[in-house]
Amino acid sequence: IEVLPSNRPPEIVDSFSAESVVVLDEDELLEFWVNAQDSEELFYTWQLDGNVVAISSEGKHHFDFFSAGEHDLKVAVSDKVHLAEKEWHIRVRNVNRKPELTILPVTAYEGQKIVLNLPATDIDGDELEYSYEEPLSSMGIWQTDAEDAGKYMVDVRYTDGEFREEEEVEITVIDVDRAPSLMLPSRLEA
Repeated sequence: IEVLPSNRPPEIVDSFSAESVVVLDEDELLEFWVNAQDSEELFYTWQLDGNVVAISSEGKHHFDFFSAGEHDLKVAVSDKVHLAEKEWHIRVRNVNRKPELTILPVTAYEGQKIVLNLPATDIDGDELEYSYEEPLSSMGIWQTDAEDAGKYMVDVRYTDGEFREEEEVEITVIDVDRAPSLMLPSRLEA
C-alpha cells in the first residue's frame, strides 16, 4: 500500500465582502480580510492594482482624494503547495471638495495696474469661475489713478460649479506725490 500526500488547496470560506464590486468614496478607508481554512500553515498576499498592500489575512488601504476610478483588489492564499485566490473590483467615486483660496493683501501705488492672478482650478482640478466687486473689473483688474489712494476691502466670489465661496481681499493704494504745477496768467502787468 502506498500512501499519497493528502495536501488539499486552501479554501477561502469568508471575506470582507460577498459582492465582487465594492463601491467607496475618495478619502475612505477600506478594511479587507479573508477567513481561509487549510490543515497547513497559510500565507497571504493582497495586491491592489498589482502592488502588494498586505501579507496577512487582513489589511487596510486609504483611498485619498486622487483615487477616484476603478481598482482591482486580489488576495492569494497559499500553503506553499496550492493556491486559492479571490478578487474584488473597487470603484472609488470622486468627492468634490469645496474650493479654498487664500488671497493675500495687495499694495500698489496710484497709477499702477492691479491684477489679481488667482488659480484657474481648485485642488480637485475643477475649473474656477470668479466674480469681483468694484473697483475691480470682471477680469479682476483695476487701473488706479491719481485720486485712488486709500484702503479697500473687496469681495471676490468663486465657484467650482457646485460650491460657491467668497473671500475678501484688502487692497491698499499708496498716495503718490505729484510735482506741483504753477498756473501763471499768460501776461503779467505791472
